[in-house]
Amino acid sequence: MTRLPAIDFLRGAVLTVVLLDHIDWYAGEAALFRAFTPIGLGISDAAEGFVFLSGITFGWVYSERLGCNGFFRCQKRILLRTLQIYLGFCLTLATVAIGSLLLEGTSLSMRPAIQIESWDQFIAKMLSAMRLREQPFALGILCLYVVLLPFMLPLLVLLRQSRVAAVGLSLTLYTLVQVYPQWNFAAVHWSGRWPFNPFAWQFLFVLGMCCGNTARNDSPDYSRSRRWFLLPALVLLLLGLLMKKGSLLAADESRWIAPLLEWIDHPGAIEKARLAPLRLLHFLAVAVLVERVICREPFGSWAASAWPLLACGRYPLTIYCFGVLLTYASLPLLDLIGPTRSGVLMLGLDAVVAQFAFALWLDHRTHREVPVGDSAGKLTSGEPAT
Repeated sequence: MTRLPAIDFLRGAVLTVVLLDHIDWYAGEAALFRAFTPIGLGISDAAEGFVFLSGITFGWVYSERLGCNGFFRCQKRILLRTLQIYLGFCLTLATVAIGSLLLEGTSLSMRPAIQIESWDQFIAKMLSAMRLREQPFALGILCLYVVLLPFMLPLLVLLRQSRVAAVGLSLTLYTLVQVYPQWNFAAVHWSGRWPFNPFAWQFLFVLGMCCGNTARNDSPDYSRSRRWFLLPALVLLLLGLLMKKGSLLAADESRWIAPLLEWIDHPGAIEKARLAPLRLLHFLAVAVLVERVICREPFGSWAASAWPLLACGRYPLTIYCFGVLLTYASLPLLDLIGPTRSGVLMLGLDAVVAQFAFALWLDHRTHREVPVGDSAGKLTSGEPAT
């Protein structure tokens, strides 16, 4: 089962953007990277790309494995992957909590804060984390995968029988969450609710899964139909850019753009927790244009120059958890040198270099440990990674 280098590349790019955005958010007015990453150029951000690419990978991998291994063997593999994500979440949070305890809470002033001052408080936090109620900054998305993955294979089976039924079921649940946003799980932070509502974000995962399943089984030529999406996609991207950069246009109240920007800026219109419709549509516009660019130019012609991103994309769970640790480790350093743009630039670039180096080490270790006779099969097998 061959890997998709374009997916690995995009996933590595998303992981890198997420790392920079996480470090940048703590800097406040000294934020630097967010002005040039998707979160500063539109309504959606890298989190949508992370989930959508996971759905594509899931559909690509398990649409093939269902026919070869059967439902129960595939479900067992998915449950093992879910357990890996759950353990990754718990271990990463435990590492962050121990750092807070040793540094007396000074290193974790990230919003929302985790400040642990005793071992009893550490144990209480970990018990809360094991129930997925403790979701500090940057770790909530892992809880989303823990809840979603076990239910995706039955939905994929339905999708293979009827796309309309599977997507319609997912869309119905997404619509109900938009009407009743209180449908969410309880959490300690984020106003008492999960920062990624599973009932809403499952729809984006299912859309990606539908794309992956279609690419694996049908491989149709969408070159003509894609043209109809280009103009609406460009309009939505322009709308998102105006929202983020509207102040640069000096739009006053007499212009038509001012009330439009005021409506878009309403919290409910772009709420991230329940993946508001405008936010979802904006990301789909981004996806249409990214797919268009990749299809126009063969990926193999420039993939060699992107080998650090490809390496990151092959180990998304490990790299994401490592990036979270880098984010929290940078906080006391930023407090020490002061929240200045030069400090943010230095810490951000150092963190990216560390992430690339770690991914390349994982890649080298994998190549070294796999026997020569089995290397092709093991290294090219796809994984529904987060």
